[in-house]
Amino acid sequence: RVPDRCGKVKNIALSLRNYRDYAEGGTYAGATVGPAAGRIRGGLLPVLGRVYTLPKNDGENTLHGGPDNLGHTVWRTADTFCNTSEAGVVFAQHLRDGRNGFPGERDISVRYALSRDNTLTIQYTATTDRTTWLNLTNHTYWNLTGDFSRPAYQQILQINADRVYYNDGAHLPVSCESTKGTPFDFTSPRPVADALQSGPLHAQLRNASGYNNAYLLREDGKPAAVLSDPASGRRMTVSTDYPSLVFYSGGYLGGTGYTLDEQKISASGAYALEAQFLPDAPHLLGSRAPFLRPGEVYRKTVSFCFS
Repeated sequence: RVPDRCGKVKNIALSLRNYRDYAEGGTYAGATVGPAAGRIRGGLLPVLGRVYTLPKNDGENTLHGGPDNLGHTVWRTADTFCNTSEAGVVFAQHLRDGRNGFPGERDISVRYALSRDNTLTIQYTATTDRTTWLNLTNHTYWNLTGDFSRPAYQQILQINADRVYYNDGAHLPVSCESTKGTPFDFTSPRPVADALQSGPLHAQLRNASGYNNAYLLREDGKPAAVLSDPASGRRMTVSTDYPSLVFYSGGYLGGTGYTLDEQKISASGAYALEAQFLPDAPHLLGSRAPFLRPGEVYRKTVSFCFS
């Protein structure tokens, strides 16, 4: 719930009508997605010379770690905190070795903290006893107007990246391309509507009814993305230490139900900006993928600052 320039408060995070929509639906609204955000090709996970077979829950591929993934899991509340600078909660989950085919006894915690400067910070921590692939992200959908019943095309987006991965027909990344001169160029603030209209017949946009692509973030210390709404004056700045950001413009949100306040959810009615490792990195990068090994601690952070 965030005020606009006149102080009028609205909920800008897509919030579903009931528990069943979260537990059984396919939107993953607000969820911690894992153990592997995105798709893994063919349901086969290569980990340093060994291949693990995963259940396929998205055609011939594995999506977000399989049918029994973290996005449809009830987490344990490990801690709550409230002090002069921030308030929040820590959730925890244990994934047993072999769950959905992934190796390793994995302990995962996610810390949500809301600070006095209106920043929501999400910190991921995890360990494993066997080398494994872990790629956690937050899958909240945002619409800075608070109106999820119509497309959010007039909102202005900037992404700090000049390289983007194009996908195949199954939404798996296959080639890294320059954004320059394409509908994927958000290096400067740009209304999403303008970007779409600059290449309405672009094969990638037709493939996903909009955007569903991983951007390789510049390593210059600047925010990963800024989303702003000219009508309300609201702005959201996304910062992270992950190397990539998936921009999903919600092309498949239409027909997924209703919000908490009974709005009918529109296609492209909200945007997900998912900080993560490159999806399907074990296939794309091989041994260079950032596998989590025994004795290491997975530590990644994403923050959303509202103004």
